[in-house]
Amino acid sequence: MGEKNIDTQIISTKVLILVAGGWISFMNQGRGLQAALAKVGVDAQMILVGVNPLDISHPPDLSGYGDYVVVIVGSWQDYNRLIVPALQAGCKVLPWLVSDDKVDSEIVEKLNQFPWFLTTSEYCRSIFIRHGVQPDKVRVLYEAIDEDIWQPSTSQQMDEFLDYLSIDEGNQIAMPISFNLRKAKSDNIPILLTIGGDATSKGAIEIISALHKLDSAIPWIWIVKTLPYEYSFRTSADEYSNLDDLSGRVKYIVGEFSSKFLVQLMNLCDIYIAASRGEGFGLPLAEAQMCGKMVITHDSTSTREIIVTGKTGLLAESSVSMSDDGKEIVRANIDSLATQLDYALRDVQLRNSLSGQARDIAVGRFGKQVIAEKLMEYIKEYTK
Repeated sequence: MGEKNIDTQIISTKVLILVAGGWISFMNQGRGLQAALAKVGVDAQMILVGVNPLDISHPPDLSGYGDYVVVIVGSWQDYNRLIVPALQAGCKVLPWLVSDDKVDSEIVEKLNQFPWFLTTSEYCRSIFIRHGVQPDKVRVLYEAIDEDIWQPSTSQQMDEFLDYLSIDEGNQIAMPISFNLRKAKSDNIPILLTIGGDATSKGAIEIISALHKLDSAIPWIWIVKTLPYEYSFRTSADEYSNLDDLSGRVKYIVGEFSSKFLVQLMNLCDIYIAASRGEGFGLPLAEAQMCGKMVITHDSTSTREIIVTGKTGLLAESSVSMSDDGKEIVRANIDSLATQLDYALRDVQLRNSLSGQARDIAVGRFGKQVIAEKLMEYIKEYTK
């Protein structure tokens, strides 16, 4: 995509990105936006605020930012620790917030006092509206993905990465194939990948149930990447207890790694799969497409928006119900998920077709230039 010229007034706009600390997802969202704005010549500053969303005892010092447009990156729960200090400093505040299953009525009332604010998906927008935000008060801006970072690997990069991940010295016949990913790649065994703080929230139990329904003769390996948190370990143990005879085909990678590692891990896979039970945007799904990988997900939460069905990925059906306290309960339909997996694992031409066009489509939807230009159009309208 060719770069467009942004008018001088927009480039000279001072932008501060105020990010809710404590969550990697918000840090990634803020960094992606900062890189996107740099792409169009806007030198945005970024401040990370605290760790605990309930802690407002140490508000950020914004005394020197009164002439800035402050883009708030966080959740509606961060209203008091991020939005209030920015308003008190006299800044022009443009919130860019995710919702979870419920939004407090007090915050809804405050958000309705803004001309409008941004959220990360139509799914989040629907939740804000369901809890009382006026429809014309909330607009959608997808997250920006740095296509210069999230891109296909070279053969040399992948060869070096396989050196780190594969156990192939000596006689490894008795070991599961997941121990030797180099051999798996050379044997053209499809590799599935799921990335999350934990995997259960990304639909791991549903994926396991779907994998059990497949013909056991269909080859595959599933890599599950999680963070080393207590909750992740507990849920991973539950997932592993459901694997049974599939355990030798599943490889858990647990840890905190650089984006360079994660980019290579994404490039290692043939199919990125996530059937998230709740998702405000679905960043790894967009990153996978940037790396030229097809995606399998389901038709609830924001994940259905992140792929283009039949062009960059496949959608399984799902069910959505409401709990007594008004929260959504989302689960992928197991049979439908198994059907989509079966299609993709059996049909290499389908995988190649969807993966082959994924990057160009993703750059056109989530690339730095696209998101930065849209944000600056919003800011121009917001600051009239």
